[in-house]
Amino acid sequence: MTDASKKHDIALNVRSTVAGYVMYWHKLCLEVSILISSGIVAVSTFGVDKSALSTPGRWALIGGFAVAAAAGTYLILKASRLIQDLRGILVRVDRFDQLFVEGAFVEGESLYPKSWERFDAVGMDFVPKWSIALMAATWLTVSVLLLVHA
Repeated sequence: MTDASKKHDIALNVRSTVAGYVMYWHKLCLEVSILISSGIVAVSTFGVDKSALSTPGRWALIGGFAVAAAAGTYLILKASRLIQDLRGILVRVDRFDQLFVEGAFVEGESLYPKSWERFDAVGMDFVPKWSIALMAATWLTVSVLLLVHA
């Protein structure tokens, strides 16, 4: 095996492994938000008699739900930073394989769009943003419903 061929095989192996990790962490972000959101809905719907709950009790429940949503947001933000690091590794491997170089594979254009070469290590991508939005929307909706007196 030539040195270039060995490097290419290693790059493909790294790419495959890192892509698997990215998918795992995206899935984990969704699962955290769904678990917390459904827990909020389940407790407020089936676990509490809202008619017998006092106003301080309602506020305590809303506060507890806020803590759960905040903890989920923290976990998702940590996972998002890891996802960005992993995406950076993927971009470096794809640069090595010349997937952004015009004419390397397709005449007059690159195989990947140039926008894929940029990654924001501070920013978040679509999955974590929507995971956090799901928890926030669930918390807000349930909180409003708890405060409405029947």
